[in-house]
Amino acid sequence: MERFDESAKRYVRKVSANPEMSHNKLLSRIENGSSVLEFGPASGAMTQVLSQDKGCKVSVVEIDKDCYQNVMQYAESGVCADIETFTWEKNFEGQAFDYILFADVLEHLREPEKVLHEVQHFLKPDGSVLISVPNIAHNSIIIQLLKNQFIYQNTGILDYTHVRHYTFSEIEKLCTDAGFGVVYMDAVYIGVGKNEFDISYVDVDPAIAQALKNRPLGEVYQH
Repeated sequence: MERFDESAKRYVRKVSANPEMSHNKLLSRIENGSSVLEFGPASGAMTQVLSQDKGCKVSVVEIDKDCYQNVMQYAESGVCADIETFTWEKNFEGQAFDYILFADVLEHLREPEKVLHEVQHFLKPDGSVLISVPNIAHNSIIIQLLKNQFIYQNTGILDYTHVRHYTFSEIEKLCTDAGFGVVYMDAVYIGVGKNEFDISYVDVDPAIAQALKNRPLGEVYQH
């Protein structure tokens, strides 16, 4: 039986040089010299880029103690806490940020709408919340279901710690229900057979495979 790693350290990775990956798409939306509140930075790959390359002042909220200690070498301030305890609010009372960042975080929360509603108190009037989430409607997942499978992984779309799953319409609804207007949407595309799943279009009937290939968002890996 596979042993799952329960710590945030399994998300430790450098920011890819590929501009089409989600972290770079998010980073490209942040103006140099901005103030940023980053939730769930893990060991601080994005924090480092924001601080050192873009000259931003970054504050963080990270639950894992080891990751928090590491990320604080790049952050201006921070709190080591569970986001959903909301203890971080006292630390940032009276502050407002240009950007609030949730890079692959909301899917780990039980009440993401409540979190999004609360962060509005810490956002400048012209500020933005930047989000990335995995797409549960990826064709790889649909093929799995057709094979009566739903295979959890250590990371990725079916990360075993995910408590929420999102499609395009669901992440849009989450944002609007929390009181935000969606002004920009982008996607990361990773095809069937090119991600963490041992799945192929040949695993299903050719007619079904063609129908899946024709789905407009069928190979979107992240929104």
